[in-house]
Amino acid sequence: MLGGRATLTLALIVLSVPLTGCLGALDGDQALEPAAVPAPPGTGIDERLLTEPIYEILPQEIHRVRASLDGIQLYVETYLPDGEGPWPTILQMSPYYALRANGGGDLPDGVPLDTSTRLIEHYVPRGYAVVLAHVRGTGNSEGCMDMMGAKERSDAHDMVTWVTEQTWSDGKVGMEGASYVGTTPHEALVAAPDGLVTVVTTAGVTNQWRNTFMNGVPYDGRHY
Repeated sequence: MLGGRATLTLALIVLSVPLTGCLGALDGDQALEPAAVPAPPGTGIDERLLTEPIYEILPQEIHRVRASLDGIQLYVETYLPDGEGPWPTILQMSPYYALRANGGGDLPDGVPLDTSTRLIEHYVPRGYAVVLAHVRGTGNSEGCMDMMGAKERSDAHDMVTWVTEQTWSDGKVGMEGASYVGTTPHEALVAAPDGLVTVVTTAGVTNQWRNTFMNGVPYDGRHY
């Protein structure tokens, strides 16, 4: 049986074996190279190849699109470039248009921080049509609100289809938005209309139950 001193010596030898490679200095070919950091998205893009703001924005046009499910009228605004077209289209479906409150607040220079306004001012001069649709039961659209329901999903399908049927449309529609406005594109994806080629969303809802309740109790203010 080993004595105390022998046991301690043996323990130190055992521990030192795996630690020598960890604590010893590396030299020559053993030196570790720092991990490569991936370049940020967009790095290396030749900005001369990007579309330029060469068009004026034509006056707003207002339309009423009949919902295929129950015939109510959906209020729609279109903003087009002043060229010949046809144009790819950016579509937003929002409950906030009546107040122009997508995002809310103002920038420091007093420009409204409304994403729909920024879409129009940035993309229409670059050759895109921008279409803003009021969600049923909100703004100037008829009907009762059906947040993330079958009716709203059907409306999303109808709106994409309506856009692709317009003479100024090239048949390609993209949807974007954040929060509620990022949820309607998810509904359109589920409905899968022809012509919907992409969606870009931030914090869109994918589970209304989890968005509204915690263990069966509704969050404060979400009694809807």
